[in-house]
Amino acid sequence: MKNKAWLFEAMMAIVAMVLATGCSAGSGVSKTASSTPSLAHVPRTVTGLASEAPTPESGTVFAWGDNDYGQLGDGTTDAQRRPTLVPGLTGITQITTNQEDVVYALDTRGQVYIWGDDAYRPLDVGNDSEQTTPILVPGLTGITQIAAGEESGYALGAGGQVYAWGENYYGQLGDGTTDDRDTPILVPGLTGITQIAAGDESAYALGAGGQVYAWGDNERGQLGDRTTRERHRPIPVPGLTGITQIAAREESAFAVGADGQVRAWGSNDQGQQGDGGVTERHTPRLVRGLAGITQVAAGSDITYAIGAGGQVYTWGFPHIWLDDQIDADLDTPQPIRGLTGVAQIVVGDDSIYAIGAGGQVYAWGDNFDGQLGDGTTVDRDSPTPVPGLTGITQIAAGDDSAYAVVG
Repeated sequence: MKNKAWLFEAMMAIVAMVLATGCSAGSGVSKTASSTPSLAHVPRTVTGLASEAPTPESGTVFAWGDNDYGQLGDGTTDAQRRPTLVPGLTGITQITTNQEDVVYALDTRGQVYIWGDDAYRPLDVGNDSEQTTPILVPGLTGITQIAAGEESGYALGAGGQVYAWGENYYGQLGDGTTDDRDTPILVPGLTGITQIAAGDESAYALGAGGQVYAWGDNERGQLGDRTTRERHRPIPVPGLTGITQIAAREESAFAVGADGQVRAWGSNDQGQQGDGGVTERHTPRLVRGLAGITQVAAGSDITYAIGAGGQVYTWGFPHIWLDDQIDADLDTPQPIRGLTGVAQIVVGDDSIYAIGAGGQVYAWGDNFDGQLGDGTTVDRDSPTPVPGLTGITQIAAGDDSAYAVVG
């Protein structure tokens, strides 16, 4: 019996080996997938922000997109297709940038940091080449807001005073001269200021009473004073009272009133003034068809506004088609369907960014340098979540790069 049992067991083992060999050799015997996958099919953790980074701390900054001039602040000039932590920055409350790849950040102590392209960096600080990591702007403390012109910078002090530095060819530093300044100077004649904004070579300040002041280049009527004469000192913009927010880009300017309406002036060659035409305006004009607006954001040729419920409106030249909603120049405001609950919106060169519910960031438009932050270079014609970013309270956009501050 023992010999028979041994023989039976040996024969069964041989049969099992033959069957196993035939299956593995692809003999046509089909196999049912096992409930335990092989190592080749085990999902691997995708490295990057979403899976590796710890929960970001409040006051930290993320950057992504083009980095040719060190504008991402990570110590390299390598483009990043996903948000990357900017090292060395903590307690940041605001970040801003111009279209020349110079970036500023403001911290809770009222200090200002700068980095990016040396050719347009308007201070004699840092390296003579690209500044790839943030450095402090000397001489500035107690600052509450910052703004960036093309080759000039501006800061708002806690006492409502305004500081300026950099190029001054058009008098955009507001000190009555055309002398460039390597260190911040006080802009005379401005007190009680609550907000600042900057175009290319012009600057704007909002007073506590809702009055707007402007100075600098005025070739396209962007100072709103009915002339095209440049101004080397701040002047009141006539016809504006009760203003709650100001914005500027290149040679156009905008103001939101307490009545929820938008006024616009300056360049209008792409209909970015929203008045139904393309004639430049030398005085503020009402943008018709808008009510309940809380914020306006200016692009080079296009303008966005946020209304009640976070509804977004746009007008001007739409470089970015939104699901075929927009396929021609818009000389009057049109709502963007499906985009609601937006808290802030900013405009890059041909890319748009918005903060939605929960501090989630959305992006759409061109993505050649990975500036949409989704890990690809695929253009998007509808708002796409930027992975790994939540709790964001403020965003900024350069030409082909973007920035987010964790609240």
